[in-house]
Amino acid sequence: MTDRFGGGRLEPPDQVTDAELIRQPLLPGRGDWLAPDPLIERPRRARVIRPPAHQRELRTPVRLVGWLVAAGVAVVVPGLVDAIWLSTLTRALALTVTLLGLQVLLGYGGLLSLGQGAMMGLGAWVAGILISDNGLAPELAIPVTALVLGFAGVAIGLPALRLSRIGLVLLTLAVAVSFPLLFQKFVGPLGKAYDAVVPPAWTGLEATDDDLWGYILAVVVTAVAYVGLRVALSGRFGRSLRATRDEPQAAAAFGVPVARVRLAAFALSAALAGAGGALLLIQTPFVYGPDFPFQLSIQLFAVVLLVGIDRLAGALAGGLLLVVLPRLLSAVGLI
Repeated sequence: MTDRFGGGRLEPPDQVTDAELIRQPLLPGRGDWLAPDPLIERPRRARVIRPPAHQRELRTPVRLVGWLVAAGVAVVVPGLVDAIWLSTLTRALALTVTLLGLQVLLGYGGLLSLGQGAMMGLGAWVAGILISDNGLAPELAIPVTALVLGFAGVAIGLPALRLSRIGLVLLTLAVAVSFPLLFQKFVGPLGKAYDAVVPPAWTGLEATDDDLWGYILAVVVTAVAYVGLRVALSGRFGRSLRATRDEPQAAAAFGVPVARVRLAAFALSAALAGAGGALLLIQTPFVYGPDFPFQLSIQLFAVVLLVGIDRLAGALAGGLLLVVLPRLLSAVGLI
């Protein structure tokens, strides 16, 4: 087979092992005075194995059916379990939202953090101040708490941008270790109790249905967090975040603001942890510093590694694993 410039022969592509050598001018259309034409080595692209067309077409319907089933289960569950199990599921959903934030940092940003538990405890504290001390409605206190914790994430992310990976781990671990101590010093060694959250009148729920109201808020916040992350991470922000994770220098060369993208990841992760802490406060209106030790942050980190650092749907399995599994094992007498 003769090449398109009329010189020599080229082997078929399936017989080339290392690289495909082609002859082409440096400037298109100006090869008449470029003699001899340079040989430019073009590495062979890796062959991407894609699933069959019929399998790709089934992905969207299968996902849609799966989420419809999950929504149906979330609606039916309150009528099948008692108040204790309903509170357990609320706590699992609060941890799910927190795990989603950790996946943004670890899976998509490549930023190692061991302070997610402390951010969750800080969110519970802020939510208690907003709801009990300032009379803010719970459905409004959750986004406000997320906003406040977003600024706290930026405050942690600013010095973290100048640290190495091990330095970032030590910084976030120091935050996780110091939070219970600081909370006990400024609030009290016995923690602080807040007023119980009563469902608003427009919901039609009774005052004794506080467990159901907390569960409904947890389901809504989890769904909004998941869908919002799906949209954000599939767009420009997600591509920029993955670029800073894989090749930060190349991303900066192509115009990606690496520092701002990473700060946004810190803010988003802390905001989700704050929303999870607010859900915990609504479920149990009491904040105790030792309930958020550094071991909780390590557990969250380990669970994210177990369920998949870039699998957002795995966060729900992680939340159930942290909360529901110990109760099931305790019910059967294994622990």
